[in-house]
Amino acid sequence: MVIREGGATDQIYSLIEEDRDIAILVLAAGSAKDGPGPLVSSIAGKTAAFPIPVTVIPDLLTDEEIDALS
Repeated sequence: MVIREGGATDQIYSLIEEDRDIAILVLAAGSAKDGPGPLVSSIAGKTAAFPIPVTVIPDLLTDEEIDALS
């Protein structure tokens, strides 16, 4: 677990650059009426680009289902 302060997109990008063992970014999209959430929205809007694959999954998956996908 890593805890950082700052903008989410910037901090995730920095962590990926620092830790070359990170091979995929898995994000859960929210199912609220407000949309999938700000981080998923920024990636979908292509304002954020990561040097690794990004997978967006539904927020209702169990830990076992997430493990099976990744």
